[in-house]
Amino acid sequence: MEVCLTSNLQTTPGLGGDLRKHPAKKMIEEGLAVTFCTDNTLVSRTDMVQELSLAIEAFQLTPGQLRDIVFNGFKRSFMAKRYTLKREYNRRYVSIRFLTF
Repeated sequence: MEVCLTSNLQTTPGLGGDLRKHPAKKMIEEGLAVTFCTDNTLVSRTDMVQELSLAIEAFQLTPGQLRDIVFNGFKRSFMAKRYTLKREYNRRYVSIRFLTF
């Protein structure tokens, strides 16, 4: 599940400006493959640092949860290569950096 918290705050009146009400928290707790994105950076005026900061603060993410969320983004990214090459890249370069986090 790809989520842009800033965009959701701008377009979801039911949140009332409170990200603690966002369903992403429950999705993370239930073990779904959640990652955060910037959606439309020009409209939402955000970046990945801001999105992750919002998530950490609103959902009180642990370092392990944050690692999983970032790694989910890499694993499910749109890489212009065959799946096997993408998987090899993620295993070789991405997972090594996050295993020690």
